[in-house]
Amino acid sequence: MTVRQRTLDLREIKISLDVFFHQLEVTHLCHQFVEQRGIKCDKEILLIAASTHDLGKADPLTDPQILYKPGKYTEEEFGHMKVHSQLGAVLVTGRYPEAVAKVVRQHHENADGSGYPLGLTNDEIKLEARIINICDYYIANTSDRSYRKARTHIDTINLMKINKNEFDLRLLQEFFNMFDAEMEKVV
Repeated sequence: MTVRQRTLDLREIKISLDVFFHQLEVTHLCHQFVEQRGIKCDKEILLIAASTHDLGKADPLTDPQILYKPGKYTEEEFGHMKVHSQLGAVLVTGRYPEAVAKVVRQHHENADGSGYPLGLTNDEIKLEARIINICDYYIANTSDRSYRKARTHIDTINLMKINKNEFDLRLLQEFFNMFDAEMEKVV
């Protein structure tokens, strides 16, 4: 094995671990969210999709130089990264129920149609994908990224309020209520 091959192997392991731990955090938050707020959805589909939603980022077709770029993506780079939801859907197809692939494909769709890959809106997006979208956004923003430091809980909530039209507003309000309820338990 050459040094280059070993470096590529280690890079693939790092990507796989980063993706795995992110998916684990998103899955935990999704579970906490639907349980605490009593949201009726297909929990099995939700949790499988949440635990696999970013598998496409670990695919060899995803360029790690773009994935870990320290600055803002160019349009071309962002286009490259947007493919991960479709790659992930392909990777889970045949292993899990078809609904899982659909949710993985839709997890970056936004209620206002500004998401990807299909530009779906509101109820065109599966409920489980709308839940993952909110939880993924929260976890991504409260975590360190190659291009920025983690935001605080308050800054992330404020950013979600600014971008509220990207989310299912009923679910977003329930998400905020979950944190309010947690704060009340402390006092």
